[in-house]
Amino acid sequence: MRKRIAEFGKISKCVLLSFITTVILCGLFAAAVCIWQIDEGTARIVIFLVMIVSVLFGAFVLAKNLEHSGLLNGLIMALIYFGVILLMSFILNGRFFSGIRDLTRLVTISASGMLGGILGINT
Repeated sequence: MRKRIAEFGKISKCVLLSFITTVILCGLFAAAVCIWQIDEGTARIVIFLVMIVSVLFGAFVLAKNLEHSGLLNGLIMALIYFGVILLMSFILNGRFFSGIRDLTRLVTISASGMLGGILGINT
């Protein structure tokens, strides 16, 4: 039981690490937007890529720390990350799930988390 609690603590820390990475990368992108004219379509793609990279990085660090079940732990971490994003979206926009776009994000972020977990175990 203590092992599972410790693992959940590590998962939580890596989700937080992913959010910190997201904030830093989005801040850099915001600076780029202030300097150059970037249209809204490009901005959506870049923010989506930032989320993917952040989850990949967090899952990689998680797998390095736990040293087992990288695929599963990366998926769990990615699902928690996505759940927090959905919760924040609901709080700010009043809608919880907006259709195919969010479904695509869920699948892609989950795959990114699993890939990060696999890479963390195998490197």
